[in-house]
Amino acid sequence: MVNSFAKITALILLLTACTAGGLNAEESLGTAQVLAATQIKETQRAAPTNTQPPPPTLTPPIKVTETPFPVFTPLPTMTATLTLHVPTDTPWVNPNEIATLRFDNKSEENIFAVISGRAYGEYSFSDSWNLMTPWGEYDYLVWIGGVGPFAGSFAITNRDTHTLVIETDKVHFEGP
Repeated sequence: MVNSFAKITALILLLTACTAGGLNAEESLGTAQVLAATQIKETQRAAPTNTQPPPPTLTPPIKVTETPFPVFTPLPTMTATLTLHVPTDTPWVNPNEIATLRFDNKSEENIFAVISGRAYGEYSFSDSWNLMTPWGEYDYLVWIGGVGPFAGSFAITNRDTHTLVIETDKVHFEGP
């Protein structure tokens, strides 16, 4: 309190010295009262309150049901898209760094495959086929006749043909 009073008194003296005609006693007292009241209000406003948090609300328990994994229905004809994701430090794909990725479907089932890495694509097919793709590291997810996903990774490091072999119960990669 003494420290606050000293600050207010110093402020009043400063205001008195800065005004051309000076403040009379009545004006000084009024200024001091206004400043003190303002400081008290600000102190009270900044003080922590004893407000209790609201009681927790009870939420019903989450009902867990077993949902089968979605079965992808492959399209009757092959649909394939290829989107290149080229790193910013390599603004183009070197034509000498393109290779053939063969999808060898030995399962005789409809296949849904997702390939991601330097290039990204989602493919639905039932026959074996080839895809031209840039060199790089890739991950795959493959559903065989709606069963899966079978996951793995591979790297394409040269211009030879690389093969993703799809059998009835597994998928594996064969390099050149």
